[in-house]
Amino acid sequence: MSALSESKSFHREMFLLVLALFFASGFSSLIYQVVWTRHLVLIFGSTTLATSTVLAVFMGGLALGSYFAGRVADKIERPFLWYGILEGIIGAWALAVPFLLDISISSYRVIWELTHFDFFSFSLLRLALAAVILLLPTTLMGATLPLLSKFVTDNLSTVGDRVGTVYAINTLGAVCGAAQSGLILLPGIGLSNTTLVAAGVNFVLCFIVLYVSLNIERRERIKLQKAALENAKEKAEKEQAKATENFRSSEDSEGRNTDSEATGAETSKSKKKKKKGKHKIAAAASAAEVEPETAPEETTEKVQTVAASTAEHNEQQVATPPGAVAAKVPSQVYLALAAIAISGAAAMIYEVCWTRTLSLVIGGSTYAFTVMLSTFLSGIFLGSIFCAKVVDKFKQPFLAFGAIQIYVGIGCIVSIVLCRQLPMWNLQLNALFPNAAFSVWIRFLLAEAILLPLTLFLGALFPIVIKCTTSDIKHIASSVGTVYSANTMGAIIGSVIAGFVLIPQFGVEKTLLIATAVTMVMGTIMVFAQNDAKLSHKMTYVIFGALIFIGFITNPNSAEDKKQLLVAQSARRAMRDGYDVFKKDSPWRASIDRTKLVFYKDGPCSNVAVLRFADGDKVGNYSLLTNGCVDASDGADMSQQVLLASYPMLFRPNARRACVIGWGSGVTISELLNFPITSVTAVELEPAVIEAAKVFNKYTNEPEKNPRVKVEINDGRNFLLATTQKYDIIVSEPSNPWQVGVCNLFTQEYFKTVKDRLTPDGVLSLWLQLAEVSPDSVKSVLAALDRNFDYCLALCSDSTNLVVLASQTPIRADYKALQEVFENPYIVRALDKAQITSPEAVLSRMAMTPSGVTYCAKEAKPNTDDLNILEYRIGRTYEAMTFAHANGVMLSENMGTPSGYTDWGNLPKDKIAAIMARVAIEATKFGDLTAAYSWARSSLEKNPNDVAKRIIYWITEEDKKRTNFARMRGEIEALESSKKEGQKAAPLEKSDQKLETEAIQKLSTDKESRGK
Repeated sequence: MSALSESKSFHREMFLLVLALFFASGFSSLIYQVVWTRHLVLIFGSTTLATSTVLAVFMGGLALGSYFAGRVADKIERPFLWYGILEGIIGAWALAVPFLLDISISSYRVIWELTHFDFFSFSLLRLALAAVILLLPTTLMGATLPLLSKFVTDNLSTVGDRVGTVYAINTLGAVCGAAQSGLILLPGIGLSNTTLVAAGVNFVLCFIVLYVSLNIERRERIKLQKAALENAKEKAEKEQAKATENFRSSEDSEGRNTDSEATGAETSKSKKKKKKGKHKIAAAASAAEVEPETAPEETTEKVQTVAASTAEHNEQQVATPPGAVAAKVPSQVYLALAAIAISGAAAMIYEVCWTRTLSLVIGGSTYAFTVMLSTFLSGIFLGSIFCAKVVDKFKQPFLAFGAIQIYVGIGCIVSIVLCRQLPMWNLQLNALFPNAAFSVWIRFLLAEAILLPLTLFLGALFPIVIKCTTSDIKHIASSVGTVYSANTMGAIIGSVIAGFVLIPQFGVEKTLLIATAVTMVMGTIMVFAQNDAKLSHKMTYVIFGALIFIGFITNPNSAEDKKQLLVAQSARRAMRDGYDVFKKDSPWRASIDRTKLVFYKDGPCSNVAVLRFADGDKVGNYSLLTNGCVDASDGADMSQQVLLASYPMLFRPNARRACVIGWGSGVTISELLNFPITSVTAVELEPAVIEAAKVFNKYTNEPEKNPRVKVEINDGRNFLLATTQKYDIIVSEPSNPWQVGVCNLFTQEYFKTVKDRLTPDGVLSLWLQLAEVSPDSVKSVLAALDRNFDYCLALCSDSTNLVVLASQTPIRADYKALQEVFENPYIVRALDKAQITSPEAVLSRMAMTPSGVTYCAKEAKPNTDDLNILEYRIGRTYEAMTFAHANGVMLSENMGTPSGYTDWGNLPKDKIAAIMARVAIEATKFGDLTAAYSWARSSLEKNPNDVAKRIIYWITEEDKKRTNFARMRGEIEALESSKKEGQKAAPLEKSDQKLETEAIQKLSTDKESRGK
């Protein structure tokens, strides 16, 4: 193999190695972004300002690193070695982040307690803490691209290909990092272990780079020594040849001399010179052999100097290679930088808007966001890799850059048009693949279909702008660093104005159109910046883009299109429950056709809507949706909304200060105000929810205007972390634990924060749904509660929802206090909405006693911030499976004895037994036969009575398939036979007889369903 072919092979292998290393670098960097953002959101909250702060610091570090590294990389001799060192430092810093997070949490609370900053100052505090944790590693991450660009690029004619390919492969690594972290690593091993995996990748990269760098250095040293030896030998041979030539010249001169004496003399002298010349040649050859061994460093330095001067000479002699663009005009370079900054801002606006839009259809779980991020990045990878292979052939790069920006705008319009078909595609794919295992892939296909036309062109911009701005191979790192930093700074600005200005002011769709218009205008400017392009070519791109844009804005999405997006998630649930959602005459489709969009607003954090599901103005019509998921309604959710406030007040009647996390429909806050509460602090993340809740004012009496209510626009968890206020009651209303942000309100660490903010006798009221949360997941939440609170009592609000009360002091019902509560007409009217009309009805809803909760949770793994079981486990199945029956069985097996957690005062045994029997009847009416049996058994233990015995008989006879009831009947018969002889059963009162008749009718009606 020749030296030239060997050199080409070596450079090709090194380039492939660099691509593999930078792929792994992108992989670990994206994992860090996901993990660190999640950590900081747990501290700062999920508000737009908090998440924007984290994103700004992260991307700001990337921009700083790329800019300053670009200035330095052009001057350093070993950019590859420095790349490896940076990877090692990043990995080491990643291991220190958990300790820094612990310090930041303590600092965060202490600074707040000492200063009570205003909103602006508190925001700066968040920025400072995020910068301390993130700025160093992200700056080092940003420095890697300029360093490697300098290392792999040695020819101006291939700058677009080399840099574009490196950028594309790094983006592909980010795609895999996003997918692996969100779909495999975080659900499988948690945040801490995922960080260790990413740090391990960094350390492996560092080791590989250091090893390869040492081998490259040794290879170069050997090459330089060989070159020095060859140069020395060549120099000796030249001196020998010169001496020989001089000798021959002397002989010729002597031959022309006719004087014989002179000739003899000259001949003698010539012989002496010849002999002397031979000695010189031998000495030179000897020196050539000795020189590389005795002074290799000096020889290497000389050869490097010669090689450098030769390369410089060749660069001066060789003309600009074909395809290279000498962007020597400063105005053109600045224009290209401005264009890539604007495209960065537009790209971030597109990402924010499309994430919000697609979440309406594919859901708001962590899997949905992982799919959307992976889809967005994969489109950018494909666009950049394709463009990198052809960009060096562009003779008019500014024209190409402008044309692709116009195509970006067209791609966004195409995506908006395709989005109209998204609900139907969603239903068709779910009908073809109903198994929950396919849900993630269905989401990926839907997102790819919508985002690919846009992201392909976005990815193509980076290689082209590198071609436009690079005119000197000596400054390639500076060029790459400047371009990357400009693009990143644009992205920061785009994320801020999207969340704080454009979306709240204009809505998601109009924000997309604004970004599209700006992109197309910038593309037009870039097209006309290509001075040597024909005017007709320029006008073709501009007119084509303008016609498509004008055509779309004259036919925008209608309210009906928006409604179809909003009901997409409920459509999947309808399919799960057996409804035919495709037939136009199906009941579900008829209901949706009658549905009206009453309210819609794109807030800073969420899309908020209110739908009226039928004609007319009657109970059950209105539902409030956040990001397409129902969060409140005046129908099925009314019981939960009422009892979230009522249950804690019924068990803690002396409570005076309350905090409610989540505004919802406002019903829960309004119900609290019916009790003697002195103040309610309502914490809501999305201001648009409070505005939408005005639709429910006929149930709430406008709580936002009540002087006892203070509204805090903040993340609930962050508010409790920062405040020093203590509360008698904290109500946690968000009920969909698979949604990003909401899932953080069901972890062991959150419950500890709640406990710290409660008074010694304070109580937490938690909404926990059972329909879409598996029994194992329910147990994980109960375990997290049980690890923090000494007493936890679970009560049913309806057949598929629980309200869990948690406190450090015993939670017991006081029958006399309950009777007094039911003398308040306002409370009676409120509880009537939840079908609770007496103290006995309250007692009948006890689903799991504190001892039952402890027994149920003792072997369960608690839900934690590090491994959020609910977020990942439910995120895959919440639309495909229902767990109501399985959870009912789990509650029955762990109920305990609810009558043991009621204080009866001085009531006689027969009266208590009669009350317990009425509670059993209420439980039977509610449909909880396990509770009915338990209360009837307790009634018989107090005093034998006909009601309790008959309930036992009904339950046993009507549910013979339930072997546990048959066993319990035997226990009751044994209990009856042990009673004292002559003891008579308490007679039935008229009210009890009526309840008994209703219970018999209820049991007869439900016989078939219970048998199933």
